Amino acid sequence: MFEDDQNVTDDDKVKKPSPTKKKTKEKDLSIKYYSAKLPSNGLLGYPEEIEYRDILVRDEKILSSATANTFQSVINKVLKSLLKDDDIFDDLSLHDRDYLLLWVWANNYTTIKEFDVTCHACSNVDHISVDVTKVDIAELSDEYENPFEYVLNDGDSVYLRLLTVKDEQIAEDFTKKNKDYSLESVMLALSIDIGKVLMLPQKMKWIEDNINGHDMGMIRGFQEYFNYGIDDKTKNVCESCGEVTTHSIPFSLEFFMPTLRNDFAKMLRTNKRSKHKSN
Repeated sequence: MFEDDQNVTDDDKVKKPSPTKKKTKEKDLSIKYYSAKLPSNGLLGYPEEIEYRDILVRDEKILSSATANTFQSVINKVLKSLLKDDDIFDDLSLHDRDYLLLWVWANNYTTIKEFDVTCHACSNVDHISVDVTKVDIAELSDEYENPFEYVLNDGDSVYLRLLTVKDEQIAEDFTKKNKDYSLESVMLALSIDIGKVLMLPQKMKWIEDNINGHDMGMIRGFQEYFNYGIDDKTKNVCESCGEVTTHSIPFSLEFFMPTLRNDFAKMLRTNKRSKHKSN
């Protein structure tokens, strides 16, 4: 059987020995790297700490080219390029990827995110500020096993793992060409090791014909139960009616390429005070 690389997951491919040694990517030794501790705590097969560099103007140039359709892929491309060991990026869980995005951008630009929220009760618009370094961060439960065995209703076992950046990329490419499948269903399929080497369309068909609704609900429950990382929800008390509503912190292109007007004004005030004291 011939395998189509576009439709086969790396988990399902037969690993073949490489005839040549993989070349180590050269890094500029003059670049300063910083360390971030991931909330997965090393339970997913890659280190619990990851090193990254500052965001440069050349990175912003790449970001500025993003469109609504390419936004996620461009963000991934830039974030991957910031890592000292970028080989592990595709294997990061989506939760670690999202946490790393927040951490890197907050430590490069500003910890304060300002945005408008609309009250669901009276439609009043409030302008609020959130310190993104103070949002709740949940660590991956030590109950997690990698991979995690799940016994299906018929007695057979499949093995589950958390979704990765690679899964997201494969699913996005697949659903662009196969409109009958949802992104969620393809990503879930990629996270399930069924013990067979199949092209992705055949794997999707096998899952449809062999896993019942209850089992798939449990598999979705697995992904939800082991959800971890940043909590992007924030509560706001409406200034007009007092209604409390919950909003998600918007991670748009403006978040990743902010204009730091308030930070610049604060710097000016600080400099003026310093000059006044010195005089």
